[in-house]
Amino acid sequence: MVMSHLNTYIQSKFEMLCSSLLHVTPIDVATLVAEHGKVVDELAIVKDLVEPCFPPTYHIFQLFVDGYHAELVELVRVLMDQHAASLLPSDIIQIVAWLRDYHGQLQGLGGKASPVLTDDLGALLQNYNYRIESMMRSWSERMLVEDLASPPESTRDGKLYTVAPIDLFKMMDQQFEVVDALALEKSTYALAVTVCQVLQDYRT
Repeated sequence: MVMSHLNTYIQSKFEMLCSSLLHVTPIDVATLVAEHGKVVDELAIVKDLVEPCFPPTYHIFQLFVDGYHAELVELVRVLMDQHAASLLPSDIIQIVAWLRDYHGQLQGLGGKASPVLTDDLGALLQNYNYRIESMMRSWSERMLVEDLASPPESTRDGKLYTVAPIDLFKMMDQQFEVVDALALEKSTYALAVTVCQVLQDYRT
């Protein structure tokens, strides 16, 4: 009976804090991450204050970890299936960082949860790569048009140059700085492929 009530509480609490936010579009990712932070805070409270009140055989802390993690797995599934196409690149980066940090926080509390959510974010990362590629192509095309329409700059020794290639490489460098924050090899590789494609298009 106690366990049943606890499971019902976990489901209701997660729905109130997190799942309900998926009913509003566009998804407010920052609010979602902040609200889920309250779930992690509660796990710390359960670990320190609630679990000692129960017999060890109840494994109360792990019960909360498993319950909240199951709810989060479902939430991430809905995000990828129903909302991935509408998320901005900045949203996707924030989601990946949030899930990575979540597993780190769980580990710090001594909790174990499976599956590891950052291992299966194909839909989100595919959408991120597509949007970044489209954005970079658009920027490079605009840079080229503006470059061809403007007179070249000159150095003190009389050499001529244009600023577009400089701006193009700055843009690419900024994207690598962003994707490096994800700490995911697949994302870095996908961006490298995109950069090569954009550079090839720019040359031709």
